[in-house]
Amino acid sequence: MRRAPTSTESSRSKDAPTGRRAEVQLIDIMRFDHAGLISEHWGVADMLSLLQQLGAIPAGPPPPAGPPAAAETARTSA
Repeated sequence: MRRAPTSTESSRSKDAPTGRRAEVQLIDIMRFDHAGLISEHWGVADMLSLLQQLGAIPAGPPPPAGPPAAAETARTSA
């Protein structure tokens, strides 16, 4: 199961809340037994993205531009 909940940061830690809205990507994988009950669970959260959205760590550089269009590739390789 993939989820993307959003929330407004209101920090319960010693730091002042930022009031920033953030979204975190979550992935849950569950194994069910013969009775249909969850017998195992694995969960992963994209904490890097969350901390970047809250300003706790700096965001990285922007992603590189995608590959050039086919016409541009043909023109520059000729």
